Amino acid sequence: MLRFFRQLRQSLLTKNRFSKYLLYVIGEILLVVAGILIALQVDNWNEDRKKHEQAAEFRAQLREGIMTDIENIQNRMEFFEMAIAYGYQAEEELSVARAQDTESRWQFLVQTFHVSQIWNFNQVTATYNEVQNPEMMGYLGSPELLNALQRYYNEWPLQLSVLTGGTQAYRDFVRSVIPMAMQQYMWNTCYDIDVLDVQSFLPCAAPSGQGETVDAVYSEITGDPSFSRLLTRRISTLYARNIVYKNILLEAEALLEIL
Repeated sequence: MLRFFRQLRQSLLTKNRFSKYLLYVIGEILLVVAGILIALQVDNWNEDRKKHEQAAEFRAQLREGIMTDIENIQNRMEFFEMAIAYGYQAEEELSVARAQDTESRWQFLVQTFHVSQIWNFNQVTATYNEVQNPEMMGYLGSPELLNALQRYYNEWPLQLSVLTGGTQAYRDFVRSVIPMAMQQYMWNTCYDIDVLDVQSFLPCAAPSGQGETVDAVYSEITGDPSFSRLLTRRISTLYARNIVYKNILLEAEALLEIL
């Protein structure tokens, strides 16, 4: 093909057909430009196809991460519902003292200790962080999806971060009053955490031979006028946190539908 064009050009020059040669040159230039434009368009199509495929992979990864978040939220809601229940039981004991023996007083101590537990929720954000550039966000989906992702990954964590009121003061009080040996027994006997970081409470009896210590710690906690206020504030924080968890759960399930 190239040989044909060379021969044609040479023939036009030999026969002094300049005007036809000029048209030929212009045609050749246009042909080259057209070829370049077609090549660029093919490259753009290929790049666009790759971006769409990558966006589809990112959406699949986002769905997987959100499903993990949902499981983590559900575990935490169940855990803190139990902690709230323990808090109400401890409040009832403070208002109407019913613990008449060591075992009943021990259960009160376990309740107060369990209410002090924390279990932070951290969203799976690796994929969302990876797509934080305007070009990829444009491929990711509709404005509705982008707005939902913004709310889910940025606004809800901020709401959770402010729900710390009363937590540290309550933990400091309880864990400064209950002796360390007794706390270790609670960790080993009354509480469990598996390899997947799933936490749970376990029923447990008072440690043998520790009756006097149990009774003394019970009296110290119930006799402190500040403890009731600390307990109420801690229960309130846990309750509000579970409300936020419920809202995050609804947002996550709606986001899955959009994805």
